Amino acid sequence: MDASYIGKKISECRKQKGMTQRELAELLNITDKAVSKWERGLNFPDIALLEQLADALQISVTELLGIENTPREQAVLDIAVIAQQEKRAIVKELVTRGWLTVILGVILCIAMIYTSKILADNNIFGIAQSLTVGLSGFYGLLIANGIYSVWKGRKLLQ
Repeated sequence: MDASYIGKKISECRKQKGMTQRELAELLNITDKAVSKWERGLNFPDIALLEQLADALQISVTELLGIENTPREQAVLDIAVIAQQEKRAIVKELVTRGWLTVILGVILCIAMIYTSKILADNNIFGIAQSLTVGLSGFYGLLIANGIYSVWKGRKLLQ
């Protein structure tokens, strides 16, 4: 199965039905950007949406996937491969977002420490000082969440 083939099939069927990407997206309760990515062959439709998508386009799932002449066992294997590819893409995004969260947390923590020092150097204590120090727990949670996301994502890839 090929994402570009499925994308072309979705585009052809949608246009034959006189639907816009937005109209198809609304039928499926997704964004028109997702439909656009499918049609350009950048992503596969989510497996949970295949039957609903095929119904909206008034074709069979096997026709949508281009496997109508494929033996059943091979079709199941092809769908499993697509599911694995989508899983890997989602996990990579999870890991990337986890690292970005860690980096953002560290930058904010450094900024908080610097701000606290500037306030102390200028003899500004009280609420402003308490707020900067009090946010350290939040930044710690932010960093921990990022590390957990990276750890969990890598574990899912194994």
